[in-house]
Amino acid sequence: MKLVFYGDSVTDADRNKEDSEALSALGCGYVRDIAGTLTLWDPAAFEVVNLGFNGYRIIDLYQKAEDELWRMPVQPDVITVLAGVNDLWHKVNRNGVGIERFETFYRMFIEDTRSYYRDVRLILMEPFMVRGGITEQNYEKYLQIYEYDRVIRKLAEEYGCGFIPLQEEITRKTEQSGHPYTYIREDGFHPNFAGARLIADRWLRYFQENIYKNSSDRKDADGTGAGRSSDDQNTYDASFGDKRGDRRKFYP
Repeated sequence: MKLVFYGDSVTDADRNKEDSEALSALGCGYVRDIAGTLTLWDPAAFEVVNLGFNGYRIIDLYQKAEDELWRMPVQPDVITVLAGVNDLWHKVNRNGVGIERFETFYRMFIEDTRSYYRDVRLILMEPFMVRGGITEQNYEKYLQIYEYDRVIRKLAEEYGCGFIPLQEEITRKTEQSGHPYTYIREDGFHPNFAGARLIADRWLRYFQENIYKNSSDRKDADGTGAGRSSDDQNTYDASFGDKRGDRRKFYP
């Protein structure tokens, strides 16, 4: 199963763009975390591709797709998109993308992607931010991120795409932690290692519940097709300090 992650610097996470076969081609963010967990599920079932681009807005991603996304020799099975932060950041500062144009280009992206890849599954993830660093000075303006989130949710519903909300959970967990930078770096936009793990966990939960459970790629520990064994589950839970043992789902 070929899984492509397309987006801005949150997806890019300093990936190696020179050698697509290198481990560093996955970056050091949530895409790498997802790839690591999927390897534990089945080492041979997944091909994970990071197509993140630092600083890209939805307009840039739409233009770049012609060369980078829509011309792949092997069609992706799932494309996950995370975009919107740069559209807002540039809007607050200089050359952003207003909400109407954002919706127009995102809609064009969805429709054109499906014209190239008829059977592809699209997953749209929410952009997010927290108060601090860059966002502190114009925090009220940056709250417009919720408008971009609403557009993405609407498009996901309209086109039957998967949708993964992130903003409210990151906000809630950040507040619960008592520290503004528990999950997001000091700039207010980019996830640290904990934030990357949170995003990866949310994606994995959606993927398991909505795509992988019905996939022919799914295999158990001996390759017969039933998912991971309870021993694998116990090991995975323990590695994160979770002693709940065997569960029907990998994530709470």
